[in-house]
Amino acid sequence: MVARIRKSVTESHNSTKPVVGEVDTNPPIQSVKDAVYLFDEGAFSGENPIIKKSKSKSYSVVESVWAKETKLHLAQKELNRLKTQLKNAEATKAEVLVELEKAKTTVMDLKQKLKVLSESRELAIQATEAAKSQVKQLKEEKSGNLNVINGTSKEVLEAVGQRYKSIIIELDDAKQELRKIRQECLESVEARVSAFKQAEEARDAIETNEERAHELFNEILAVQESIRQMKVESVEVDQQKKEILVEKNVLNQSYEPGLEEYEKNLLALNMDFSSKLTKNLEVKLTDKISEISALQKEIENKKTSDFESVKTLTLVLNGAKESLQKLSEEEESLRCLVEALRLDLEYVKREHSELKEKECKTGSILRNLRDELEKRQFELDIYLAEESEVRLSSEKMISMLNQLSDETDKARREAEDMKLYALELKVEAELTKRSLEEAEKKLKVALEEVEAAKAAEA
Repeated sequence: MVARIRKSVTESHNSTKPVVGEVDTNPPIQSVKDAVYLFDEGAFSGENPIIKKSKSKSYSVVESVWAKETKLHLAQKELNRLKTQLKNAEATKAEVLVELEKAKTTVMDLKQKLKVLSESRELAIQATEAAKSQVKQLKEEKSGNLNVINGTSKEVLEAVGQRYKSIIIELDDAKQELRKIRQECLESVEARVSAFKQAEEARDAIETNEERAHELFNEILAVQESIRQMKVESVEVDQQKKEILVEKNVLNQSYEPGLEEYEKNLLALNMDFSSKLTKNLEVKLTDKISEISALQKEIENKKTSDFESVKTLTLVLNGAKESLQKLSEEEESLRCLVEALRLDLEYVKREHSELKEKECKTGSILRNLRDELEKRQFELDIYLAEESEVRLSSEKMISMLNQLSDETDKARREAEDMKLYALELKVEAELTKRSLEEAEKKLKVALEEVEAAKAAEA
C-alpha cells in the first residue's frame, strides 16, 4: 500500500526531483481527496458491488418467497374447490343409486302387473271360448227341442250376456291399467336416462378433478423445489455475508500496517531532517497529521456506512430467514396437505373404479330392462291386438246372442200360438167327442128302437 502511495507521489512530482543528498520535503499525499481516492480505490473498490449484489439477491429471495406463498394459497383454494366438487359428485352418485333402486322396484311392479294382465287375458279367452260353446250348444238345442229352450234359454242368455258385459268391463280396466303402466314405464325410462346423464356428468367431473389434483400435485412439487432452491440461495447469501465480513476484517488489518509504516517513515524523516528544517517539518507534520486525522475520520465514516450497509443486509437476511422459516412451516403443512391430497386422490380413484363397475352393472341392468320393456311392449301390442279381436268376436257374439234372443222370443211366441191352437183343437175335439157321444147315444137309441121294431114285426 505504501509502495503504491510512493509510486503515485513520485509520478505526480517527477518534474521536481530533488538533488541527490537533499531531503524530499514534498508531501506524499497532496490532499485528503487524493488519500480518500487512493484508499477507496485500493480497499473499497470491490466491496460495494458485493453488498449491492447481496441486497438485490436478498430482495429477490423475499419476492420469490412471497410469490411462492401466493401460489400456495391459490393451490389451497383450488384444492378446497376440488373437495367441494368431489362431495357434490358423491351426492349425485348417491342420488343416481337411489334412482336405480326405484327403477328396479318399478320394473318388478311392472312385471307383476303384466303377469296379472296375462292371467286376466287367459281368463277372458277361456270365458270367450266357453261363451262360444254355450252359444253353439244353444243353437243345437234350439234346433232339437223348443220346449227346453223355452224353459232355460232365457236364463242362459241372460247369464252369458252378463258374463260378456263383465268381460268387456275387465278388458276396459285392463286397457286403462296397461296405458297407465306404459306411462309409468316411459317416466321410469326418462328418470333412468336423467340419472345416467347425471352419473356421466359426475364421472366427467371426477376425471377433471383428478387431472386438476395431478396438476396441483405437480405445482406443489415445483413449489417444494423452489423452496429448496431458495434455501440454497439463502445459504449462499449467508456465505457471501461471511465473506464480506472476512474481507472487511482483512482490509481493516491491512490499513493498520500501512498507517504504522507511514508513521515510522515520518519518524525516520524527522530524525534525518536537519535542525533548520525542523520547524517547517513540524508545521508540515502538523498539517499531515491533521490530514491523516481527517483521513481517519473519513475512513471511520466509511466504516460506519459500511457497517450500516452490513446491518441493513443483516436485517434483510434475518427477514429472509424468518420468511424461510415460515416457508418451511408452510412446506411442512403443505407436505401434510399433499399427503392428505394423495389419500383423497386414492379414495377418489377407488370411488371412481367402484362407480365404473356400478355403471357397467347398471348399464347391463338398463339393457336388460330395455329388452324386457321391449318384450313386454311387444306382448302388450299382441295382447291389444287379441283384445281387439276378442272385442270384435264379443260384439259378434253379442249380436248373435241378441239375434238368438229374438229368435227365441219368436219361437216362444210361436210356441204360445201353437199352445193356443192346440187348446182350440182340444176344445174342438172335446166338442166333437161330446157330439160323437150324443150321436152314439142317439144311434144306440135308434138301434134299440130298430131292434124293438124288428122284434115286434117278428
